[in-house]
Amino acid sequence: MAGATCTASTSYTGYHCHYTYDGNMATQWASNGQGNAGLITITLPGPRFMTSIVVYTRCLHSDQTSSIQAEFDNGETFEIVSVH
Repeated sequence: MAGATCTASTSYTGYHCHYTYDGNMATQWASNGQGNAGLITITLPGPRFMTSIVVYTRCLHSDQTSSIQAEFDNGETFEIVSVH
């Protein structure tokens, strides 16, 4: 996503938030010990037409993500309940 920026509540060393949208399945973002409380915000450079949002999560035995809430700048939110 050219021009996109991100911020994260925390990042584990070497697991930066921009890895969430770099197109490389070998890279990833990870919080620094926050588990499911970790937060990432991706800002796009302008309006975009989206037909889907795909989220992959790492399999952690003690802390598994089962849903994610997406929030848009117009205040609309929706929950992604099928996390891969």
